[in-house]
Amino acid sequence: MFHLEQDSTALGAYLRTLINKKYDSIRKFCRAYLELRDGSADDESIRKLLNRFSQILKGRKRIQIDDLPYVTELLEASCEEILSAGRDHVPVSGRATNYSVAFSNDPAVWQEYIDRDDKLILNYDEYGKSVLDYAYQFKNYPFLKYMLEQGYIVFKDSSGSAFRYAYGATTTIKRRDISSTDNLEAALSYSDELRMNMITLAIENKDYSVLEALKARETPMMHFAAVYSTTPEIPEYYDCSRLVASVAAAPDVVLDYFTKEYSIEPRDSISKTIFVFQHLDKVIETMTRKHDKRVVSVIKSAVSHNRNVYDQIRSNVNKSLQYTMKVYSCSKKEAEKIYMPFSHFHNNCGAFSFSCPGCKTPIYANIIRCEIESSDPEVYFALEKLKASYDLVKSFIDRRD
Repeated sequence: MFHLEQDSTALGAYLRTLINKKYDSIRKFCRAYLELRDGSADDESIRKLLNRFSQILKGRKRIQIDDLPYVTELLEASCEEILSAGRDHVPVSGRATNYSVAFSNDPAVWQEYIDRDDKLILNYDEYGKSVLDYAYQFKNYPFLKYMLEQGYIVFKDSSGSAFRYAYGATTTIKRRDISSTDNLEAALSYSDELRMNMITLAIENKDYSVLEALKARETPMMHFAAVYSTTPEIPEYYDCSRLVASVAAAPDVVLDYFTKEYSIEPRDSISKTIFVFQHLDKVIETMTRKHDKRVVSVIKSAVSHNRNVYDQIRSNVNKSLQYTMKVYSCSKKEAEKIYMPFSHFHNNCGAFSFSCPGCKTPIYANIIRCEIESSDPEVYFALEKLKASYDLVKSFIDRRD
């Protein structure tokens, strides 16, 4: 707690000292005050403000709370220093930092920080936070969007690497000489957090145009599965809760995007991929708990996906049976006993691989199931259909003769 000077005359005298250090006259200070507050200053406004501050500086009035934001900025003094008449001080710095830049809404401030020779923007501060960490903390979406649109942040798919687990990013901001350490780019490359944060903020800011560019439906696990026919364990730091909450509360246009199927075509892969948003089950659970009637439509989309996957598998099985019948010159009934599908299901993300003899195109897909229950009859029956469609696919995947 700081000392509050009770003597208005002492307060006014100290404030006059601070003004005189930075301005040639009280009038020039008043002009700067109005320009900072209002963007302009006319003679009449200056006259009125000058009269009021003359009373404050003489101790006849006390400075008002509304004045403090502008006075502290103009005089580069803290509230504690002014209100204690110089008895108490706290650090005040005009130095640009990750914190201050991420808090700013001024593109000129952002660009100046980007262009600095010391490349502070490429490093973490004493609290272990980057400018991007603070930007997400402050929900400064315009700053993050600026970095994206100007090409300073570029998302790249590094999920196909056996050594990486993320849809990482890179930066085009040029590093310093190799003898200096600028470590933000390395961290971005191995983390999916920036992309997840950008998607969440884009939804909150109703900027749906960037969802496709950010590959918002995709997850590293699904991509890794498409490339390697397996999935890594979900890391402890992977947290989709904020994204799920944003999607569940989003308008219909966002829900439509996240319920549509998508495919991943890795290089040199012959697999057919049929994916839907991996965390759609959690979206359904969240909407069900919140009694959002739109959940029925989302569940129907999940059922449609599961059934499409089932139809694709059944088509491959029929091809395999025809192949087996031809190779072994046997009946379909006998072929059903002979042929052996190859499949593997990954419980951690609901993805699976499926192939069988005679089929040139293996299938890699995920299926959706929810354990949540509902007392709403319409939601209850929709969930039952979802469970049935899930079990239908699993009956093929789990087959072992």
